[in-house]
Amino acid sequence: MCAAVTSRPALTKYPPASFRELLFLSLPLILSLLSSSIMGFCDRLYLAHFSIEALHGCVSAGYLSLLFQHPVIRIVVITQVFVGLHYSSSQNKIIGSLVWQMVWLALFSMVLTYPIGQWVAPTVFKGSAVQVEAKAYFDILMKGNFLFPLGAALSAYFIGKGKVRIIVLATVFSHGLNIGLDYFFIFGIKGFFPSMGV
Repeated sequence: MCAAVTSRPALTKYPPASFRELLFLSLPLILSLLSSSIMGFCDRLYLAHFSIEALHGCVSAGYLSLLFQHPVIRIVVITQVFVGLHYSSSQNKIIGSLVWQMVWLALFSMVLTYPIGQWVAPTVFKGSAVQVEAKAYFDILMKGNFLFPLGAALSAYFIGKGKVRIIVLATVFSHGLNIGLDYFFIFGIKGFFPSMGV
C-alpha cells in the first residue's frame, strides 16, 4: 500500500497538501483572475470614453450573457477533479476521454444557449435606453458562448495535472491581446477601418 502512495506522480515539488503546494497551485490562478479583472476594467474604460450608452449596453449584455455561460462552465469545470483523481492514480488513459466529453458538451451547448438567448434578449432589452447597443453586444457574446466552457474544459485538463503555468500564460496573453485590440476596434483607426463601438 505504501508503494502505491509513493509511486503517484506529484503535482508540485512541494510536500502534498502543504501550504507551499497550495500557494504554488493557487497563485497563478489568482493572477489569472487579476488579469481578467484588469481586462474587464479596460474594456469598460474604453467604452465609457466612447459613449455612455455603449458602456451601459456592454454591462447589461455582459451580465445577461453570464446566465448562459456560467451553468455550462460549472458543469465542465468538474472535469478538473476527475483529471486530478485519475492523474494521481496513474490512470492517464481515462483522462483524454473525460476532457473530450466536456469539450463536446461545450461545443453542443450552443444548441441550447443560442436559441434561448435569441428569445430572451429582445424581451429583456425591449424599450430600454440601451436596446440597440445591448442587443448588438449580446448577439456577439452568444455567437461565441461555447468558447467560455471550452476554455474551462481545456483549463481543467492542465490544472488537474498541476500545470497551471500554461493556463496563466495563455490567459495573460489573451487578456493583453484583448486590451490592445479593444482600443483599435472600439475607436477605429482613421483611414484603415471604422470605429465599431460596442
